[in-house]
Amino acid sequence: MGRTCSRGLSNLEFISKLKDSQFLKAVRNDCNLVVGIRNEYINIYRNCDSLAKIDLKNGELQAFVDGYYTGKTGMQTFNEDQWTLNLDILVNKSDLRKTDEKKAQSQLFINNNQNPDASYFCVDLEYTRKNENWRFDIIAIEKAVPHNVALIELKYGSKAVSGKSGIRKHVKDYYSFHKEGSYSSLKTELIDIIKSLSSIGVNVPKEIHDLKIEDLATAPSYYFITLNNKGETEKHSTPQMTMSGYLFKDKIWNCRKVSNLIATEGDCYALINNDRTFNPIFLFSDLDLDNMNMIDDIVKSEAYQFRSTLWEPQINSADK
Repeated sequence: MGRTCSRGLSNLEFISKLKDSQFLKAVRNDCNLVVGIRNEYINIYRNCDSLAKIDLKNGELQAFVDGYYTGKTGMQTFNEDQWTLNLDILVNKSDLRKTDEKKAQSQLFINNNQNPDASYFCVDLEYTRKNENWRFDIIAIEKAVPHNVALIELKYGSKAVSGKSGIRKHVKDYYSFHKEGSYSSLKTELIDIIKSLSSIGVNVPKEIHDLKIEDLATAPSYYFITLNNKGETEKHSTPQMTMSGYLFKDKIWNCRKVSNLIATEGDCYALINNDRTFNPIFLFSDLDLDNMNMIDDIVKSEAYQFRSTLWEPQINSADK
């Protein structure tokens, strides 16, 4: 069967074999493994790190594993038995490879989906499209009407705000997604993802199990979540303070220094052409990998000490 959908599973033979496979058994037995639905194949993630691409080749399930995990050159191919025998090695290599930020991203996803009372269900991570600059760390769907879609970028610690993948780039990339109207096609993909997760036995909440495109909110919500919002020492700025210096002119959030980029390229409002239809939400928490299990409701948790929007950045709704 050809690859007919941009993000989903339609091959009934693949779905049937995958559902009862050792690959999905591993996911069910280890809450730290996450399934990502792709274009007629799946990825299995740990620490937001793709351990394997699982596809159907010549009627058999195969795992395609990067040589990093096996100590060999190039992509390696495992059958189900080889996957099972090597899984502990893959997991250990992933733990060595990935940063605290990626580990926190994965844990945020897992904590939320393990909480049956969470307001949202996380349906995908590491979402990207070919030839597009924007990407989303996590996509979550609200269980209750209007079934809002949360598009989430995670930052962790003081080194995650500046640089090539810093907050200014993410604001511009998210605004590009917003301005181009890409949400319309994303909704179609999200419905395909939900159906595909259900078809292979992932426990999708009943509230969103049978969603249709028209059930999703008419516009998404954009979130920038910062964890480990602490300075390296008392003398160092927190990530929130540093982020302010890259976004705003007026030293809000106790900012100590405004970046030179504000003068040369403009503040965050210049980056988005002062478009008030784009209004991302900023969430900050001091919690880190050692205690972030306290955040089990991904955008609604009371563990966020500061919460504001781009157009009302000085209002901390967490204090209300």
